[in-house]
Amino acid sequence: MIKLILCCLFFGVVGLTLTSSSKLELCSVFESGISCQSKLVLSIALTGNTMSDSGYYSLSFNTVKASNGDIYALKKPLKMFVEKSHVTTRYNVRYVQDFNYSPKELIIESTIIGCEDGTSNPTCGWQYDSRGNRIPSSHGYCCSCTLGEIFSFDTVYRRGKNCGEFNVGKGSATAHCFRFDELWYSGYEILDKSLHYSIKITIYEDESNTLVGQLRLGNTNLIDTSPEIGAVAKLIGDYYPTVPAPELGHLYLMVPRYPPTHIMVNKPSRETWMLVSHSQVTLNGLECNKIGVGYQAFREESGKCHLDPGSCLKNQLKELYLRDVELEAQGKTPIYLAKVRGNFAMGTDTDRSLYLEYKMTGQQTTQIVIEIPGDKVGVYTNVYFTTLTQ
Repeated sequence: MIKLILCCLFFGVVGLTLTSSSKLELCSVFESGISCQSKLVLSIALTGNTMSDSGYYSLSFNTVKASNGDIYALKKPLKMFVEKSHVTTRYNVRYVQDFNYSPKELIIESTIIGCEDGTSNPTCGWQYDSRGNRIPSSHGYCCSCTLGEIFSFDTVYRRGKNCGEFNVGKGSATAHCFRFDELWYSGYEILDKSLHYSIKITIYEDESNTLVGQLRLGNTNLIDTSPEIGAVAKLIGDYYPTVPAPELGHLYLMVPRYPPTHIMVNKPSRETWMLVSHSQVTLNGLECNKIGVGYQAFREESGKCHLDPGSCLKNQLKELYLRDVELEAQGKTPIYLAKVRGNFAMGTDTDRSLYLEYKMTGQQTTQIVIEIPGDKVGVYTNVYFTTLTQ
């Protein structure tokens, strides 16, 4: 086996740095006593600026150099163009459920005798699901002043109302009703992530400029062949990016979805998508002051009649959003808007599964190997010149 070093001419590059090591492996029947196939093996490390849309590099193969220093010319010089697309990270996501943007507390003034929070004829009325069934705990509750509080000279506070002034009529009791806002966000759990890009390799005969091979590699296509020239390209692996994608597994992605005509649904995603911690969300609706709070948590809040209205409905999506908008207006960094962590977009894979795509920054290197049968290039032996241009 004789190993020859490949000599290449390197041409202009845009958005891509190329590091290569190459060899031409030639088999000799006089050495091995058996027939074998020679091949050109080219190992390339593609380092791309992930902020660019894509990067490309061109190479021209015309000579090889043996380990003893002899120079050989290729019978069929080749030129090759290698192009790598923009690098992204894709996070698999799973739809969890919808979350209301801003649940509200509706207060209805009533009387000690007239306010009703039982199941028969509640002052708040009942809320019904899409099948016409009553939603449990959706009938709210009443906060009433006692007779002792009404006829007391001391002021007693009852959820936004002061008892006293000898009032037993309207205002001596209030009904407190849970109501949803018209805007709903869809929540997604963020799962595992992987790099995504594509590499296109185009091979020409240098003198005739004839296309002799085209290969494509990517995350789902680790090897490709070109029958025209018999070339084989392999994706060996990726080096760790200089600026890694953010870790999002502890967060939910919140995207405005309904109604489709709502201004928040039709704004650019950069302006409305939010990333919130799992700890800020309740999936069963049983916790106050969390995104996803429901009827039961509202109705069963401890000490509710001695608290301020809205005491169970804090830290909702609207509140977080408006807080971030105010921070931006002050020239400060928002906390929950997804754009703070990068440039994101939602996509659908070939199997219809959803993914969140993140545009990488910094640099990322991919190692590939290209093999071309030796009989497709050939060599002229003992070419006596030593000056190479690079």
